[in-house]
Amino acid sequence: MKTSYGGPVIFLFLFLAQTCVFAQNRVPALSSTIPNAFAQGYLGSIGAGGALQSRSRLTSNFIDPDANAAFAIGLGNPEKWIGVDFRLNIYGIGNNTGASDNFLEGTVEFHLTRQLARQIWAGAGVYDLAGWDNEPANKLRSVYLTLTGVLPLRPGEGHFFKTCYLTAGVGNGRFRTDGQYDVTREGGVGVFGSAAFQVLPEGNFVIEWTGYNLYTGFSVFPFKKLPAQLTIGVDDIFHENWHFVLAGTIGFQILKNRRKTIHHGTTIMPPPPPQTSRVF
Repeated sequence: MKTSYGGPVIFLFLFLAQTCVFAQNRVPALSSTIPNAFAQGYLGSIGAGGALQSRSRLTSNFIDPDANAAFAIGLGNPEKWIGVDFRLNIYGIGNNTGASDNFLEGTVEFHLTRQLARQIWAGAGVYDLAGWDNEPANKLRSVYLTLTGVLPLRPGEGHFFKTCYLTAGVGNGRFRTDGQYDVTREGGVGVFGSAAFQVLPEGNFVIEWTGYNLYTGFSVFPFKKLPAQLTIGVDDIFHENWHFVLAGTIGFQILKNRRKTIHHGTTIMPPPPPQTSRVF
């Protein structure tokens, strides 16, 4: 007899949704795996996050989880100069699935962002710039360029379906299609993109093309005063081993903000899974 996971997922969605209604007007994650350029890299912002996937894409068991974590610090100003987001990734925390004996291997990466106009943001960066104890897949550097546009749908405070955030970009490495992907080389370019619809005051419905498959999910700030967000979704929808992803991040602004800026809730992007989860 097949087990249905629809009930628990719907219950969790409704619980997060009703909690979100009473929260502050912040912007939760606009994507899960791909980089967006919206309001990141402010000086004094620090954060941490983790992601849990129910299995990697080539694992036969339906439940065979693995986890990874990230730590971030902001070093710029994307509205006035350049936003700089420096991140440290830790992989293989579960160490039960995916690559073997990769417990606490990791990489460093950086992301640059700039506000081009009031509702247009540009970004560039490098994933897996350097690392330690890495499997070959996690040694592949992934360079990207991205644009994020903010489309007002229903102007006004607290409205449902108030805003749509569109992201599109190009990159090599992790952003290539399955047909292009090769752990021995970084060449080849793939396209990625996402659309995040603000379906609740502090909740986004996200649909995303990662460069090689489809992700869809929901991101939310579930707590009124705590700058922590949750993202839950389904990744690799068109792959036979589709899987659930649950991510959480928390961020703080430790420097006083002397001028009004647009902060992404001072919360970092959800950490994407390591590239090893794509080939194991």
